[in-house]
Amino acid sequence: MVVTTFGAKIGWGSAIILVLALVAVVGLVATVALERRARQPFLDLRLFRNRMFSGATLANFLLNTAIGMLIVTQQLLQVAGGMKPLDAGLLTLGYAITVIAFMRVGERLLRRFGAKKPMLWGTGLLVLAGCFFLPTNLLLSQYKVTAVIGYTLMGLGLACFGTPATDAALSNLPVEQSGAGAGIYKMASSLGSAIGTAT
Repeated sequence: MVVTTFGAKIGWGSAIILVLALVAVVGLVATVALERRARQPFLDLRLFRNRMFSGATLANFLLNTAIGMLIVTQQLLQVAGGMKPLDAGLLTLGYAITVIAFMRVGERLLRRFGAKKPMLWGTGLLVLAGCFFLPTNLLLSQYKVTAVIGYTLMGLGLACFGTPATDAALSNLPVEQSGAGAGIYKMASSLGSAIGTAT
């Protein structure tokens, strides 16, 4: 986390970042080796043999990196646009409202279409949201409008994606693995958000 969060600030080639990255890689290899031999592993790697769980967890990780769009656009509005943090933050209300208001829609889509289609639709909405953040050549008054649309689409996409992806990941696991699966799935969200914010 230190490498992804502070790597650009400290310097990707600096000794501390390189050492921490090496420690992370060695730690990952050692963890995998130890967990594969343990009778009662802390991290049950057999979970990743389930393709549905692995795919949904990876998709969850990747989609949560999109939170970086929110951070970058907020910095753009404040630093380049000269907006006050409160004024720029108010533009994200559409994101919060749609995530909360449409979460139940994600559940209904799951019941009607299964997990795959709502996950794809949610991903598509996030890509579309990104398109609304791209025209940085606009005047500030125009960019604020596109940003509000982008934030709203971003929230709608995450609402459509969230419940179906969680269901796809966890409903395909045996009951005895569901607790570990839920932890890994949530960790993928947090790690995705951290990497999206750092980059």
